[in-house]
Amino acid sequence: MFLSILRTGLNFIYPPICLHCGKRRDENADFLCFSCWNQIKVYDPSLDIRQVLKSRMTGRVNIDQNFTLYWYQHSSPLKTLFQNLKYQNRKEIGLFLGKFLGGKIEDSFESGSEPAFLVPVPVHKLKQIDRGYNQAYMIALGIAKKSKKVVIPETDIIIKTRQTDSQTKKDRISRWKSQQEVFGLNPEFTFDLNNRQIILVDDIITTGATLEQAGKLILSKWPKAKISIATLALTE
Repeated sequence: MFLSILRTGLNFIYPPICLHCGKRRDENADFLCFSCWNQIKVYDPSLDIRQVLKSRMTGRVNIDQNFTLYWYQHSSPLKTLFQNLKYQNRKEIGLFLGKFLGGKIEDSFESGSEPAFLVPVPVHKLKQIDRGYNQAYMIALGIAKKSKKVVIPETDIIIKTRQTDSQTKKDRISRWKSQQEVFGLNPEFTFDLNNRQIILVDDIITTGATLEQAGKLILSKWPKAKISIATLALTE
């Protein structure tokens, strides 16, 4: 009862504010007000007539399963969430959304099978030091908290060997070129991944270049691995 009274008092003095519109939000609404949450376009595979999610990776790397939550639109409150996750030290956003992604994954894999390995797309160590964390790892952590059918390896499978500029304003060819020789396999990871399910985790799919390079790198050493991808959003 005391905690309830304290929470009420704090909410009165420091009311929870929507990260996008700046208006007061209900304390039961996480990060955004209900109005802004409703503006985010949910990804429904049955309505994806052009099969955008699947086609982004077709012919580039063999993908077993695709998981995503939303369509990414530049005017959407989702963009604000991503900016806060990546640049404002709001890593709890990745954890929160990762749990929803974990629910999708939990429902897709058969019970009794060996746990899938979650592989967060890495960031360069200097960027991680500056930011304090890898946002893809926070998403993966949220997935793992929700689903018992996945694990995060204690040792990184993929490492980023070279720092790159922001990819958000580059076209598909430029993205592909910039990702060449950026990733490397971690020599300290010695587990055999052949015949295991590997889920590459990232925040957003645009051209798919980053996930393509990560997937090809894993398959170059473990050609019998099964690659799936899990992201929070897909650009329209």
